[in-house]
Amino acid sequence: MSGDTPLWIDLVVSLLLLNGAAFCVIASVGLLRFPHFFLRAHPAALPYTMGTWSIAAASVVWFTASQHSLSVQSWTIVVLLPIGAPVAVAFLARAALLRLRRAGHAQPPPRQYDPEHSPKDAGMTPRD
Repeated sequence: MSGDTPLWIDLVVSLLLLNGAAFCVIASVGLLRFPHFFLRAHPAALPYTMGTWSIAAASVVWFTASQHSLSVQSWTIVVLLPIGAPVAVAFLARAALLRLRRAGHAQPPPRQYDPEHSPKDAGMTPRD
């Protein structure tokens, strides 16, 4: 990465960044794989959070090593992310549920994917 830091720090930062990128790719595959919003929300949020933690840890290691003092700015991401991500997913799920109820559904789509009873466009159309 640079000539100022030891090789082992560069390797740790590189591994953390690759780990974070892999988790973010897993989260994006989860978004594409599941048929409607209620199945997409939770599985994508967990790997995304882990990926962001890994990238933030790489930032902490890199800036701590380059500044020769503990970098606390990156720790705010690590502390606030597990609070903010689940709250955001809960609010999005409530908004989607309200939208479904206004469209004529009495309840959200079933947990298991059933092509006969699954709404056509991400769980947002009334059932027959």
